[in-house]
Amino acid sequence: MRVQVVLLVVAASVCTAVVSLAGGPARLVAGLVLALVVPARLAVLALFADRDPERRLLRLTLAVPLGLAVCTVAGAVVAVLRPGFHPAASALALLLACAALAVVALIRSRPSAPFSLPLSRVVVLCALPALVLSGFAGWRVAVFARSPGPAYTEFALDSANSVQVRSHERATRRFRLEMTVDGQVSETAGFDLRPGETARFVVAGGGSVRARLFVAGQASPYRELSF
Repeated sequence: MRVQVVLLVVAASVCTAVVSLAGGPARLVAGLVLALVVPARLAVLALFADRDPERRLLRLTLAVPLGLAVCTVAGAVVAVLRPGFHPAASALALLLACAALAVVALIRSRPSAPFSLPLSRVVVLCALPALVLSGFAGWRVAVFARSPGPAYTEFALDSANSVQVRSHERATRRFRLEMTVDGQVSETAGFDLRPGETARFVVAGGGSVRARLFVAGQASPYRELSF
């Protein structure tokens, strides 16, 4: 068992190096092994020091959810400390988790450390990964619910001869509206719009109308309508 634990830690170290230094398919394969295979096996070895054949099905059943739970906890720690996508940091966090599981597995492999799981604890262990994953999902939903929505400005037809500009921004912005009727510029207006405020403009004349909304200081239109 000790040899297996050492080999798993070596494999985790190699996968961490590949994820941090390489790219493409090599990083993908190493990341999958580091995220799913190694933590799952080490978690099982840390929980079950014996090789009782009667527990074989239990070990196989717990392997995948335990591996996912370890991966989720490591990813949550990285997300809190360093928001964004950081493959090297995620790989290092998984390597540290694998090392911690390896230490527990080596301590539990000693003959002087007998361990027996009653049925009640087996049920708890089976439910633990699902509880961890559910708690993480609930935390992410709560964070997403508290985060502000996307910032943008709505530009649409208000009626057959008018357009409206509605701000969903988080601060006051200045815009410029340019209206063209049959290829001729008929009106240009500059205005400020506060968050939640709506401005309406009437189209003068008939024919083919093209309305373009510019953000102050930008040459290309932010929104455009033709009617």
